[in-house]
Amino acid sequence: MSKRHYKHNRRIAARRRPKETTKTICVAYEGGVGRHIGVTLLDVSLFGAGLVVAEPLAVGSEVGIGLEVIGEVRRPVVAAAVVSCEPLAAGGHRVGVRFHQRLDTAFFQALCDFSERKRGRSSLA
Repeated sequence: MSKRHYKHNRRIAARRRPKETTKTICVAYEGGVGRHIGVTLLDVSLFGAGLVVAEPLAVGSEVGIGLEVIGEVRRPVVAAAVVSCEPLAAGGHRVGVRFHQRLDTAFFQALCDFSERKRGRSSLA
């Protein structure tokens, strides 16, 4: 009988796709200086997010994530730590971040597109 190894899912909250109108910035902090790096928000949860950035980030490094939704009051930048960084074949790097403080539930709901879930489909393809 062969043993199967399953990758442990460490997520403590469901990830959701952001609305198309969600605007995102990522600021990487090195040596006390913050620099804006290109970003695309792939998914978000109450406790973290998945992003595509232009350059690699070291696991454990600090970043600031700015999330803005049309029609919502602009929120302060969310402090986060990089928990994973993998290169993508198409260029850029997929980065997972864990927020230092969870997102407000109402703001999280404003960020996310729940329409697919209502039609009976998974929110992530």
